[in-house]
Amino acid sequence: MPWIGLDIGGANLKAAFPDTPDQPAVEMPFPMWTDHQQLETAIEKLVRMAGDHDAVAVTMTGELADCFETRSQGVSYIADVVERVCLGRRIVYYACDGNWRSRSALEMDWDLVAAANWHATATWGARLLPHRSGMVIDVGSTTTDISRLTNGTLQSGSRNDLDRLTSGELLYIGADRTPICGLLNHVRYGDQNIPLANELFATIGDAAIWKRLAAERAEFNQTADGRAKTRRACGQRMARMLCRDLADLNLDLIDALASQTIDAAQTAIGDAVSKRTVAGGCSIQNVLVAGEGSFLIDRVIETISPDTRLISMSDVVGVNVSDCGPAHAVAVLASENFS
Repeated sequence: MPWIGLDIGGANLKAAFPDTPDQPAVEMPFPMWTDHQQLETAIEKLVRMAGDHDAVAVTMTGELADCFETRSQGVSYIADVVERVCLGRRIVYYACDGNWRSRSALEMDWDLVAAANWHATATWGARLLPHRSGMVIDVGSTTTDISRLTNGTLQSGSRNDLDRLTSGELLYIGADRTPICGLLNHVRYGDQNIPLANELFATIGDAAIWKRLAAERAEFNQTADGRAKTRRACGQRMARMLCRDLADLNLDLIDALASQTIDAAQTAIGDAVSKRTVAGGCSIQNVLVAGEGSFLIDRVIETISPDTRLISMSDVVGVNVSDCGPAHAVAVLASENFS
């Protein structure tokens, strides 16, 4: 039975089609907090890309968007849209106990289905680790998930995002949407510490493109100012952090801001990884790195544990699948569970 995997997030929609080698996964920017009423149209587009598929596996984080009064309302809203779009197909929802729920069970178990994508990624990703043991680090556009596994079993007592924030398994730092003012309050330049505007003028995604760690995406405008993801536009947004225009500034100052933004993100991720390593009571031998922010991890692991073997999910299954890891994970896990 061919399966579609859907990962319905608050900023992006992702779909995976493991039985379609020519296009195994696709991502679509989708700001849930403003566009939730267009969710049905967006999911219809993704499902059409899949072609002839009989079943749909769903995971979600979009219920946290503040267009919904409560998270349970968000889960129900998203599920109702999926049910309408995928009418006639088998539909199952992944829960963070590792099991599946039907739509009828969501009213009771919505809190297990909300934000369960990390669990799916880690459970599926374990098979890419030697002896299915080590750590899975998934750096998405908004967050970083840090999961320890032993013999394919997640070493986590967390059942929701508050638990994961508390334990350090969830870090609200990603490779694109994290505001620079959430990472830095000043930039060091020469012998000066220059304060930054505490405003959403620019994000880590701008710094990554400026440093050529991430590719320009001229067709994407989900940015702080709604303009394109070109290097020049990224520089202009970062100049706003200094209350200036790009043309007014020495580019070395913009470069310093970009570098220190990336450094601050890597330091925070490194602290979280160290916390999870100590909590596990053992060294990290193998780390699987997934998501669009994989570029943030190499130096982090090298600093913490230089003997660790880094395994890139994108090298194993391709960049598209790695960037859409949760969608691929639920499609594969469902196909195995319901075959």
